[in-house]
Amino acid sequence: VDGGDVLFQGDVTGTGVTIVLTAASPSNIGEIDIRAQSIVNLTAPSSGEYQGIVIHQDEAADEGGDNKFNGGSGLTLVGAIYIKSQPITYNGGTDVSGCTQIVARIVKFSGTSYLRNTVAKCESVGLDGESAPQEQVVLLQ
Repeated sequence: VDGGDVLFQGDVTGTGVTIVLTAASPSNIGEIDIRAQSIVNLTAPSSGEYQGIVIHQDEAADEGGDNKFNGGSGLTLVGAIYIKSQPITYNGGTDVSGCTQIVARIVKFSGTSYLRNTVAKCESVGLDGESAPQEQVVLLQ
């Protein structure tokens, strides 16, 4: 996606997918926003340039953005989320399962958020499943 945002308000499924957010100017690099009640099932490629990466934001992005994974959305993300320059926000009720590894400037959790990883799903896209936490539950009041 060159110079735009990605917004999910419905259901989307894909295998061998990497969403790449980029632009010529750092201020035009987009963000990702997964809205409540969306069902998103994405699996990263198992080979090639973006092997193991399901979401990649150009690291030149301005620090002021915010990438949102909102409460109530059903997420199965198999692969790494690479958003090095901006924060990621997980709002209450988000349940991410599969194999999700996050590289981000800041990860903010609110409400009840889950990250669940299985060794086989991590290894299916070329990620190290043995060192990935098998489950992380974050409870914030």
